[in-house]
Amino acid sequence: NPAEIISAVGGSADSSGGKKETWKFRGLRPYNFPYRRLAAASLIISRYIDGNGFEKLLQNFVDKVLDGEFKLKKFVEEFKTDTTDLNNFWFYKTTFVSKKFSKPVALLGGERILLILINTFLPAAIAKINKTEDDASLKIIYQWWLKQPALSTNRTARITSWRCGFGNISGQSERIQQGLIQIFRDFCDTKKGVCTDCSFQSIFIMPTGTFF
Repeated sequence: NPAEIISAVGGSADSSGGKKETWKFRGLRPYNFPYRRLAAASLIISRYIDGNGFEKLLQNFVDKVLDGEFKLKKFVEEFKTDTTDLNNFWFYKTTFVSKKFSKPVALLGGERILLILINTFLPAAIAKINKTEDDASLKIIYQWWLKQPALSTNRTARITSWRCGFGNISGQSERIQQGLIQIFRDFCDTKKGVCTDCSFQSIFIMPTGTFF
């Protein structure tokens, strides 16, 4: 039973020996439910698992960045899960009992693929180049990241920017946006509607020696 398998993957044993829920659905868009994320992961793995597929994909990313030929939109389109398979259950559902979509919906969108790129491919590329001690190539990779524009403006990043006094971030790089998201995760208390007790601002008045 697929539902039982998914439930087993999503649960973990508690101290009483029973099961407890570990998946969080509250606040998630149905399109982003764990069921669809697992389905996307399985499709990606099945596509690249044979013949050093992931290694080839990473090397292709590195080569194109170093040659100045990497196109983010093309990468996103190639990485998207193909919705032409009419038999794929999760192209049409968000849960096992949800209403079926009239049209197939991709399991991964552009923003999620961008996150996979910067959180997986970029660190892996840097680690790969570090092994060869190729400083020139490493510099190109870093410069590419510095200039990488955001595909869209993230709501969390917008809120954090205004809270910190940075203002409008429209048109900024993805690096800046990811930095703002990290600030939010590290310092912002979503249960409070005010920033009067925020510890982030205190960083700027700490003695330099505090960090060393």
